[in-house]
Amino acid sequence: TTASFGGINPPSGLAEVVKLSCGDEFSMALAANARPEAIPRTLTGPINRDSVLMLANLTRERNGDVLAWRIPSPPTSGTLYQFDGGGRGTAITEPGTSVLDAAGRVIFAPAPDEFGAPYTSFSVVANDGEFDSAPSLATVNIVPAPVVTVVGPGPMSKSIALSVMGLSNVTYRVWAST
Repeated sequence: TTASFGGINPPSGLAEVVKLSCGDEFSMALAANARPEAIPRTLTGPINRDSVLMLANLTRERNGDVLAWRIPSPPTSGTLYQFDGGGRGTAITEPGTSVLDAAGRVIFAPAPDEFGAPYTSFSVVANDGEFDSAPSLATVNIVPAPVVTVVGPGPMSKSIALSVMGLSNVTYRVWAST
């Protein structure tokens, strides 16, 4: 809880103040460290292509601490890899594997010609040097390119009709310009 200490109020937005000091030229507030928060997300990638995943999108750190990540449960389909110089590093196959990239990037590669929504999932834990987050679930969708066919109308019309065949539980968008 936040309280006033000797008539000195902590800055707005600062919760759970442990100690507050001030002087003629400074003021300082110390707060308890907050546990990183898990944010479950759905990540979507293309069929037969690697996707770079940012694990920072699966966690929130309110104190601004530098985070380290580990994978307590790797995916059961496809393969998760360490991010190494912009490409695949070592495969992450063992539970509890630490992520080596300081920015928390990993690469996900679906098995050849496999797709689904959902395709697989894995969990991520963030550590701020003191506390672990709860496991954050990353659900991975692998989406094939849809098959688009022009089905009409005739050559003299200013409009067209499209037939789109793809996964039934995926949203597709058509962009057009003149």
